[in-house]
Amino acid sequence: MIYKNELQNIDFNREFDFKEHSLSGFKELIERFLELEKYRRTIINSNALADMSVMIRIESLNEMLGYLNDYEENQFYKRYEQEIQNLEMYKDLYR
Repeated sequence: MIYKNELQNIDFNREFDFKEHSLSGFKELIERFLELEKYRRTIINSNALADMSVMIRIESLNEMLGYLNDYEENQFYKRYEQEIQNLEMYKDLYR
């Protein structure tokens, strides 16, 4: 099943590396929430609505981690500027 191998050695009760209120602590929490949502996906039954809800949360957390990584690598402003360009392009397509 998807995520099962990825999570097999994860201890959900392990100590946090960053306990202080910081960007690193926030990122670690998001990573932990992502692990929980992936685990939830492995144990829910085949209810399509529940599965869709979990997948949306997983993708949202992944996107948030992408934003944090871009920010840490000083690439977030470039990403924002690229999104502005994309919206301008879409705006011209749909007029």
